[in-house]
Amino acid sequence: MTLRELSLLAERHEANLERQDFRSALICSVLANIYRDAKKRPEPFTPQDFMLTAPSELREEEEKEELDYLLELAKTLGGQVIVHGRSG
Repeated sequence: MTLRELSLLAERHEANLERQDFRSALICSVLANIYRDAKKRPEPFTPQDFMLTAPSELREEEEKEELDYLLELAKTLGGQVIVHGRSG
């Protein structure tokens, strides 16, 4: 597996995670709008109001887990993975 293929897999995985987050946020916004008091809050909630941004430590841990997953996937598919000059 080439670095380009691995990069494309990582991008697709990231897009999938963002799509899943958006779906959850959409459900939250619908529920919040059902129970919203229009007098107290005239503008409706949007999915972006419920999109979470992870703290940097958590984000780094998630990125490491994603990289580990993609490296294992590359090995499983028969690719050669080279990290910082070492082959794996």
